[in-house]
Amino acid sequence: MRNFFSRVFASCLGVLLFFFLLILIFFIVGVSVNQKPTISSNSIMHIKLDGEFKEKSENADKFKVIFDDIANPDLGSIIKAIEAAKSDSKIKGIYLESGFPVMGYSSANMLRTALSDFRSSKKFIYSYGEFYTPMTYYIASVSDSIFLSPGGMVEITGYANTIPYFKELSDELGIKWNVFYAGQFKSATEPLRLNKMSDQNRKQLREFYNGLYENVTSKILKSRKLEKTSYEDFVNNFKGLFAENAVKYKLVDALIYKTDFNKMLKLKSGLKEDKELKLVSADKYIRFGGSIKSDHHKDKIAVLYMDGEIVNSGKDAGQISPEKFEDAFEDIMRKDNIKGVVLRVNSPGGSGSASDEILAYVDRIKAKGKPVIVSMGDYAASGGYYISCHADKIVADSNSLTGSIGVFAVIPELKQMWNDKLKIHFDSVKTHKMSLAISPTFEMQDEAKVMMQSYIEQFYDKFLGVVAKGRKMTKEQVNEVAQGRIWLGSTAKELGLVDELGNLDKAIKICAEKAKIKDYSLTKYPRMTDNLMQEIIRSINEQGDIEAKLFKSKEIRQLKPVMDIINDKSRIAEPQAKMPFLVEFK
Repeated sequence: MRNFFSRVFASCLGVLLFFFLLILIFFIVGVSVNQKPTISSNSIMHIKLDGEFKEKSENADKFKVIFDDIANPDLGSIIKAIEAAKSDSKIKGIYLESGFPVMGYSSANMLRTALSDFRSSKKFIYSYGEFYTPMTYYIASVSDSIFLSPGGMVEITGYANTIPYFKELSDELGIKWNVFYAGQFKSATEPLRLNKMSDQNRKQLREFYNGLYENVTSKILKSRKLEKTSYEDFVNNFKGLFAENAVKYKLVDALIYKTDFNKMLKLKSGLKEDKELKLVSADKYIRFGGSIKSDHHKDKIAVLYMDGEIVNSGKDAGQISPEKFEDAFEDIMRKDNIKGVVLRVNSPGGSGSASDEILAYVDRIKAKGKPVIVSMGDYAASGGYYISCHADKIVADSNSLTGSIGVFAVIPELKQMWNDKLKIHFDSVKTHKMSLAISPTFEMQDEAKVMMQSYIEQFYDKFLGVVAKGRKMTKEQVNEVAQGRIWLGSTAKELGLVDELGNLDKAIKICAEKAKIKDYSLTKYPRMTDNLMQEIIRSINEQGDIEAKLFKSKEIRQLKPVMDIINDKSRIAEPQAKMPFLVEFK
């Protein structure tokens, strides 16, 4: 009996402590939200290029803001902060700190463009780092001066992509993959059916990375006033391994320790050496008194941030589904004051049927007389291109990855593994000859294989027709640039898959012109939820998410798109309009 009461007391105490912790967190949030502006004069905006940069946060992640120093506001907010700081007399300049950011080169371009515009205010931008990746150096190259730690490195050696192949392992394990695809460049399933890269995939990868390198390099050379031959020598021979070479080749201006760099920042911002350096993050600037103005007009342009994989159902961050955006689409069609729509597409694709359903919504909005403009982010490929192709205009960044107009499906066959390796045998009864047509437990029938390939080819033909209708091309013309092949945004424009090159702001301006409105404000979807309890629970769950930790390995992530299809029975045999491989940005 005594043990019983002890356990009850301990349980009650645990519950009380949990609720006390929640109350404490709510108090901290309340205090932080209600604080008065604290941006003081002679401040420097500090932008740390580290961690994940999302274009739009789908949740008000206050839990991370309080406890995680690396939690970034969304990229749009950072850019707004930079724009506001340009004319804010309290902000003397910007300090860019190099780290390891998670973003693509389209996002990097948006940030770099905002920084370049900031320089027109005659305020300074100084960059400092112990290690510059190709991406952080690309962003930093717009700075007035770039500084490197004496023991640091500028790791610019060109681009590469390594893809693991699993055919031999599959054969050894007794796993057979029934693969169906349309488009000779649609290489999503190659790791399962080959032991090395196909000629087609090698060709498209080489052209993509060469094009990306040229786009990035041309801007670096222009900003830093460098000779291309000298820069190529630096890159080709890994000269950045030694810090002094970065100065010799003029990629950085000086080698300096962090403490001396901080002294330099004090002097640059008008502070005496014995005073404390006043650094303010973009996040704090937004929350605590930055001069960011919000326009409020009757007429609206809706911006839909379609970020992530396209799935049949689901509303999680990083997912695009008809279910998730249904209310947004209905809202847009219902509200007369929403005059136009910009789809900000940042997706490698996914479910073919879900992509088709989302495109149907786009067509309905256009039928209402509201212009639809697509702005392509880092990715707008395969299903991401499918949902884009009926827009009135498509605007892409020069470094956007687009195209990949092709389809595939994978059906695993595990009979040999069960029988020969594990000594497990299955038997069955069935009412019709096709009852087990796509069962991974038994050998797939030849008749079913023929039907599946026909099914995939039929969807590919539909894909071509959908693109042809939206881009005002013939099916034959689309097929020439399709075949599952990926393209850089700059090349896609030459091929007629994209109308203009530019960023999100340009797409919004085009939308306003099409809608014939001058004064307008933006309304953004998906709506942010502001539920702290949900955020706390989600953050706790993330800490124990084994899958998230497992797929931090790039090699394992290469196989994840295919494994997702295998694990989700609802997607086996469904056409997948999806990116063929993981494109690595560094």
